[in-house]
Amino acid sequence: FSDSCPANSEPACKSLLSVVAEMLVSECNIPSNQRIPLLVSVSGGLDSVALLLLVSRIATRYPWDLHVLHFNHGLRPEATDEEIFVKALATARGLNCHVRRATRPEALKKAACGLQAAARQWRRQESELLLKELESQSASHHGAVLLAHHLDDQVETQLLKLLRGSHLARLQGMLPRDGCFARPLLSSTKSELQAFLRAEGQAWMEDSSNMLPVYQRNKVRLQLIPIMAEIAGGVDALYTRFSYLREQSSQLGEILDRACEQHGGPSFPEPQQLAASTLDVGADFQELPVMVRHEILWRFVVNACNIKPSYAAVRRMVSSLAQSGLSALWSWPLGHDWELQLKDTKLVIVHIEEQKDEAWQADDLIVRQEGSQAAIKGLRVQRLFSETVTDSREEHKSNSTGEADDSEKTELHRFILQGIPSGSILSLRGATKGDRFCPGLSLKAHSIKLTQFLYRSMSLPLGCRLGWPVLTLRKEKPSAMQEETEPQIDKQETVVAVFPDIVAGDFSQTSLAGSVPPVLVEFMWKEA
Repeated sequence: FSDSCPANSEPACKSLLSVVAEMLVSECNIPSNQRIPLLVSVSGGLDSVALLLLVSRIATRYPWDLHVLHFNHGLRPEATDEEIFVKALATARGLNCHVRRATRPEALKKAACGLQAAARQWRRQESELLLKELESQSASHHGAVLLAHHLDDQVETQLLKLLRGSHLARLQGMLPRDGCFARPLLSSTKSELQAFLRAEGQAWMEDSSNMLPVYQRNKVRLQLIPIMAEIAGGVDALYTRFSYLREQSSQLGEILDRACEQHGGPSFPEPQQLAASTLDVGADFQELPVMVRHEILWRFVVNACNIKPSYAAVRRMVSSLAQSGLSALWSWPLGHDWELQLKDTKLVIVHIEEQKDEAWQADDLIVRQEGSQAAIKGLRVQRLFSETVTDSREEHKSNSTGEADDSEKTELHRFILQGIPSGSILSLRGATKGDRFCPGLSLKAHSIKLTQFLYRSMSLPLGCRLGWPVLTLRKEKPSAMQEETEPQIDKQETVVAVFPDIVAGDFSQTSLAGSVPPVLVEFMWKEA
């Protein structure tokens, strides 16, 4: 590549071009003998401008079809100038420049996952769509989107994973090839790229937000790495340590791959449509080495719902499962409305909003006026996990011999609620984060976190607390609309009772004015 380098920087330039060319073909799996579309993602910053110059020079030796892709997030004043700058770079090299602009920039800021994650997801989706379009035009399915992540970014990623509690087998950092995305600069440092551009006399745009220690990655780059480099004996020494970490992490990952395969565990990654719907955690699973159990459970969760729990979370799940003896009620919230639940000896992952069956085996909820079979005027009952209500006092079914079937144990629990406001709705559901409960019969009793009560007063293990059966109350809001208009329901819920028969202190006093008569609540609990 000496003929492509300025005379004043030929050795360094030639070396960098050779390294990147080798990465493209060997590590990023870019075919060297096919005309395939390559999308170079260029923001206008130092890293991506260096990537464009390097790849465009290397591509003169290969039959690749280069394109430039730029994203305008519309979030910073300089976004328009950056777009103009990138277009000029592409035009100067005779390349097509594809620009994607965020139609709703403010929505990225307000995304639940955070601005950076939302922007990254948007860029990836748009990149994949454009690449598919270019591949269809060229009849090639081996194209790639080239990203400008370099060795400095790699170390930052490893540190962030370490700080977030990732497993040792997942500290390798970013892969040179990840699906359609390729990173040919992972063996090059930012200082090498900067020196290359300066030797070329090529300017770049500075993103002012990169210098603000407000994001985690910026804090790691600007504050943590300099201190670590000083302690390690320099940047090169620090990066060497992290290269060893990547190597050992990869080796451990290979060992766990073989162990999962040997014991029938899931592969990773696995498409969601092919992912197993259940995971047997019975006796055979419990006898596996604990690290193998951790890995199998982690893969099961990620494959099924694309949520990546930390090592600490997986460790607690496996420990809680073992302590439960697989016979107790057990569930574990994963976030984003996903929950891990135990059915017999099998784990299933349930999306709460789509769950139609009961979250626990409480066969029935019956609410009656005390001492009467009559319906209670001004009170409605809502079942969140079942549409069927049967009489909880139904006799146990007999088997064909007329003897009682001992395969199931059924317990009937009753309690009385007083002072329920007229026009209320009682609901049977599982406990969730944020629920509060007022224990005790004293008028001085005050509410505490429900999970705290379940732990201290009922000694429930961690995996059982969220999802534990509770009875809640909501009250209809007064409406100025006509009588036949659907009443408005207050979304504020109060936990009035906890299974099996613990009534909240503020709902166990004498009936209040405007309340319905005392009501009898019956739970029937069936254990298989």
